Amino acid sequence: MFAYFIGSVVILCLGIQYIILNRLEKLQADYNSLAIHDAKDGAWTQWGPWDPCSATCNGGIKFRTRTCSDPTPSPLGKFCDGEGIQYGPCSQNTCPYAESTSKIECLLQSQRTYIAFTAYLSTHATHLSNAQIIPFDKVELNEGQGFNTNTHIFTCPVTGIYTFQTATTSTLNGALHAEIVKEGNQLVQAHAEPGGNYNQGFNSIITKCDKGEKVWVRIDRYGNAVNSDKFTTFSGFLLWESK
Repeated sequence: MFAYFIGSVVILCLGIQYIILNRLEKLQADYNSLAIHDAKDGAWTQWGPWDPCSATCNGGIKFRTRTCSDPTPSPLGKFCDGEGIQYGPCSQNTCPYAESTSKIECLLQSQRTYIAFTAYLSTHATHLSNAQIIPFDKVELNEGQGFNTNTHIFTCPVTGIYTFQTATTSTLNGALHAEIVKEGNQLVQAHAEPGGNYNQGFNSIITKCDKGEKVWVRIDRYGNAVNSDKFTTFSGFLLWESK
């Protein structure tokens, strides 16, 4: 009886195995048939027209597109190789206004004159007398070479509108009265009042200076000593040329 049962189980298992293998073979055959008939690779369409250029001059970018739809790939097919968008340069011609503007700017730049200076004292100046030039003997900047450290005088290289300024510092507890002059004529004054410490006077002016005219800083009325260490300076620069 037991042997009969075992035999029946074995027969049943073999039957199930046969059914499963048969089913798998049928599925494989169906898949192979489907792959043969449905494996359709995609292909690109023709390129579309170029889109308008991003600029009308001075260089721009344009692009065009194509799609992988001629034919569209099947689920088992391959997608198209390559890119679906293409870029290219366009409007490489120079803008007329920009070109003319650039030329004008270059011309103005080449004709522009640069003049600026800052002078200072390297040591204290003492025993100065009335109307004596403050002996600025060092320069921090001398664009245009208008300032002379030997004479301590600035000579205007070109006719134009200039800014001049001075800062004059007295010695300890001393008073100082100075002035900026052009060709000996007073432009502005700088006053340092005596007190319990060092004192500084400052002033500036915007004035026209003809080519060759001279500008300097000098003692006016009182004060005979000037502090150095870059506390006392004389500077100026050209704003624009004029006739």
